[in-house]
Amino acid sequence: MCSSDLATVTVSTLTVATHQIVATYGGDTNDVGSASSPLAQVVNIASTSLGLNASTNPVIAGVSVSFSASLSTTGGQPTGSILFKDGATTIGTVGISGTAQAVFATSTLSVGSHSITAYYPGDANNAAATSAVVVEVVQQASTATTLVTSQNPIALGQAIGLTATVTSPGAVASGNVVFQDGGAVLGTVALNGKIGRAHV
Repeated sequence: MCSSDLATVTVSTLTVATHQIVATYGGDTNDVGSASSPLAQVVNIASTSLGLNASTNPVIAGVSVSFSASLSTTGGQPTGSILFKDGATTIGTVGISGTAQAVFATSTLSVGSHSITAYYPGDANNAAATSAVVVEVVQQASTATTLVTSQNPIALGQAIGLTATVTSPGAVASGNVVFQDGGAVLGTVALNGKIGRAHV
């Protein structure tokens, strides 16, 4: 007559590899010890998925937009960094936090549509993952131009200063301002790159 008994242990610390597991029984007063044949336990790399969201879409040129990536895994805490890409170009690299999230902010995207993705290259225990594409649209900012004069009225032949200020909700406006009297051009002046102002 044979009898059998069970011993069970739960393990979650095995690394990615094929492990040769052996169970060894030490015996007792009535039974001689014995050992099992090796069991090839395969531990595969954990699968991952990556989500990506934009804080604002569309966004005005020169205004900051944040991209938030969230990494999910069937394994343990992922390590390393998440790369943020505009097409094939990496525009930012952010280390993964304890919540498996990374946030990248930029205000330098040019006017147009940008195919933004997040990419996780993986680590020893977690597979690589790429997010779905977020098409971020960057629009030109609307501007307002104001004009002031140094003096009004003036006498014939007297010089005046005309100052134009261009206000934009995005980056400081650049380029030229044309001062005209009807169809006659009085002067063309580049905006001050720091304050968006031109003076003639």
